[in-house]
Amino acid sequence: MYFPFAFTIMNNQEIATHLVYFGRKIFSRSPFQQTQAESRNITAGDEAQFMAHFGVTPYVCAYVWQALWKKMLVPRHGIKPYLLWALMFLKLYSTEIVLAGMAGTSPTTFKKWSITFIDAISQLKPFVVSSF
Repeated sequence: MYFPFAFTIMNNQEIATHLVYFGRKIFSRSPFQQTQAESRNITAGDEAQFMAHFGVTPYVCAYVWQALWKKMLVPRHGIKPYLLWALMFLKLYSTEIVLAGMAGTSPTTFKKWSITFIDAISQLKPFVVSSF
């Protein structure tokens, strides 16, 4: 499985745009449905679909990815779609078989990566949660 843009250095807007690209694959909208100029902009519809499936905006998801990256918490061989799988698991809390079907992978692979990224996100707690 090849995911373009998985390992390049980008700003928050570019990361959010690529996360929406991967999200479109999960919520059954072709990522190539729009023109190249339109695909660079995140529409209100994209944001609503993204929030419905993953529980956060693309920009919050991009922030989480950047925080994981800066703190060196991205799991080895971890890529952005796996972060989306973890967020989808936390938001929808459906069975692994159903979520794996939505993600287009096996239940074993889905469980491995979603749990791995949930653990990585939990390790961000000292950096993003206030103690006051």
